[in-house]
Amino acid sequence: KEAIRLFTLHTESKPTDAHGFYMLGLSSWKAGDFDRAKEALDKSIELDSGFAKTYFNAGRVLLDMKRTPEALERILQGLAVDSSSPDGLRLKARAQSENGDVYAATQTYKAMLANDDADAWGLNNYGMFLMQHNCIQDAIGPLARAVQVRPTAPLFLNNLGMVLERSGYKLAGLRYYEEALKQDSTFKKAIRNAER
Repeated sequence: KEAIRLFTLHTESKPTDAHGFYMLGLSSWKAGDFDRAKEALDKSIELDSGFAKTYFNAGRVLLDMKRTPEALERILQGLAVDSSSPDGLRLKARAQSENGDVYAATQTYKAMLANDDADAWGLNNYGMFLMQHNCIQDAIGPLARAVQVRPTAPLFLNNLGMVLERSGYKLAGLRYYEEALKQDSTFKKAIRNAER
């Protein structure tokens, strides 16, 4: 909230500073004020249409607002600025999935990971996407690779634990939940999973 206040003052005193509106948009988004975030990010794009991250974050806000077709449009605009952005490609796949286009999302994930098989977030997101679509066995590979790339990331460890547990490897799943808790003893999902 303090960041919102300060960036609001900044944008009032410098109304042509695209980065100020970008930061106001991010602060508002993190505070859960999606309408204000969208307005600020749209203004930032109006002032500087060449910064891909603004489009991607506007897409995230629109996804949180459940305005998926608009989110996908913004994300594609960002990819027109920076076609190789891992953030943009991950968001594109997420938006395609949330828009009900499972095939397109699958193709986006596969193309992205063929280009960079060490994108830990892309691997994690693809694994979770597969798990959500009941392709449990197929999800093990991407999630295991995410942990191989980032072996101390509690979220990735927990997610690999979940897919292993759902695949019938409960003891292996428990080991990954426990490893997640070694990295972050306050991680509530991992606590619940390990207790279960």
